Formats: sequence, structure tokens, C-alpha cells
Amino acid sequence: MVQSGAEVSWIDILSSVDSRDDLSELHGACQRVLESYPTHPGLLSISASTRLKPTKNDLNRSEEEFKAALKFMAEAQGDEQAKALGDAVANYVPEIDETLTDRLHGVFGLWLMRHGRKTEALQRFFIRKAVRDHWMAAILHDARSDAPVRLDL
Repeated sequence: MVQSGAEVSWIDILSSVDSRDDLSELHGACQRVLESYPTHPGLLSISASTRLKPTKNDLNRSEEEFKAALKFMAEAQGDEQAKALGDAVANYVPEIDETLTDRLHGVFGLWLMRHGRKTEALQRFFIRKAVRDHWMAAILHDARSDAPVRLDL
């Protein structure tokens, strides 16, 4: 997106929203555009980080969208750009909802760990119990899916 000859970042769009009603409208518009561009990292990030008072299903959807945003950004522009996108969302989301913050911080922390940045993930996010719980659930899920299936049960 270009405006007055200067590129506008997705975080600039988020930062320009003045009210909760505008944020809700932005989320709805983003959902509609995602139907045509389902792998766009910016749209996925906006959608993931703009759910007000999210339900459990909303949190799960935000988690999946944020994971996808990081993945598609890394594939398109590399890990450094994906990290920058993750940093932007991680810094923005505390203004929206605490539960959403915990979930997205958990996702980004796992992404950092899996991309060789364990120390940064621990320094930034370990303090929050909900984030640690998210990490433990993901680690246990990975361990279960990697475990061999016992046929003698």
C-alpha cells in the first residue's frame, strides 16, 4: 500500500486507529480482504491482533493467523522481516486485550525459540504464566506427535 509516495506499514495502519469501533471495523474489513489474499502476512497480522474481547474460538483463530503471518513473511522476505512483524504485533497487542496478548506473545515466543532466539524469547515473555503455559502445551503436543505409536496396547 502506498500513500503520498511513502510506504505505509501494517503497524502504521493499526496505530492510526483511534477508537474501539474503528478497530472493530478494521478487523471486519481485514476479514473480508483475507478471503482474496489468505496468505498475506500484513492482513493476517492485523486480523490476529484486532479481536476485541476474544472468545476461546477467537483466540484459536488469532493464534493460527499469527503463526501463518510469521510463516508466510519468513518465506517471502526472510526471518528478519518475520521477526520485525512479530515484534510489531507483540508490541501492539497489549493495548487490545490481555488474554489475546498472552496468546500472541506465546506464539511469537515459540517462533523465536524455534528460530534460534531462545534467550530473547525467555527474556521478553517468560515472566507471564499464561505464556509459559502456552509454551508447555506446545512442547507437550510436539512430543506426543513425535512419539512412536505403540501397537501392543
